[in-house]
Amino acid sequence: RHGHNQGVVVKASLSRDTRDRVFFPEKGQLTSVSSEIAVPGSDVEYYKLTINTQWQAKLSKSLVIGLNGGFGLGGGYGETISLPFYRNFYAGGASSVRGYKTRSLGPRTKTHSLDDPLGGSRRLLGNANLYFPVPGLKDGDSTRLSVFVDSGQIYGHGEPLSFSELRISAGLAFN
Repeated sequence: RHGHNQGVVVKASLSRDTRDRVFFPEKGQLTSVSSEIAVPGSDVEYYKLTINTQWQAKLSKSLVIGLNGGFGLGGGYGETISLPFYRNFYAGGASSVRGYKTRSLGPRTKTHSLDDPLGGSRRLLGNANLYFPVPGLKDGDSTRLSVFVDSGQIYGHGEPLSFSELRISAGLAFN
């Protein structure tokens, strides 16, 4: 059913950025909302909605706190029962939950020879960072260190959203 499909997909997004700079912001917020829908009558009818936010604040001359959160939701409608596998959400890795392999969180195949991530129809992410200068380097505008705590999970079609299933990691990062 998902091999060769015809249809029209409409995507829209909106964002608001009050950060003081794009790279290594010290204050402000970036919030974005994006949507995607395969219009009715397409071979595969589905929708996706993603909301992400970043917030930074300067705690002292050399310390900045950053909080990030994200939620994604998708599904099928009409004769399409669930979000097509090729549009699934994934998490794990450097851009979401550090300390876990890329795309490794959430439902997995359950065959004897394979243990591959399947992705899912919902994604929940959050992280906190405490940024500070790299000791011994003068230019703090292009490099910094952070202590972080990341959390997240992918939930498959029909799985309950459970905070007890969140995966958590913590560590030190070079930015």
